[in-house]
Amino acid sequence: MANLYIFCHVGFKAFEANDITSAALICLDTLVFHLIASVVVPLFTGNIVRSVADDLMDKCQVSPRLQKWIPVIIVVAFLILASEPFDDAVNKVMDVTLRKILT
Repeated sequence: MANLYIFCHVGFKAFEANDITSAALICLDTLVFHLIASVVVPLFTGNIVRSVADDLMDKCQVSPRLQKWIPVIIVVAFLILASEPFDDAVNKVMDVTLRKILT
């Protein structure tokens, strides 16, 4: 589902472009943004949050079922709350790196 969203977003951005060159640059920018903001950063931070949550669950006296699911709930909640700051940070980094090269 996420891949479908990404490709639709890239396609829409390309459709809005004035010419083929700007469409290609916009597609590249959008793909890189989604790769970093929707894949790399969430996977990396989610893995760290999961490790911390697992360590905390090891120290708690809870049932094995809760010990399995509480870290998952924590990671999902974290990713939902952190998605906008992730996007903002990736946009700022891309503004001073890739977007300067592309323009």
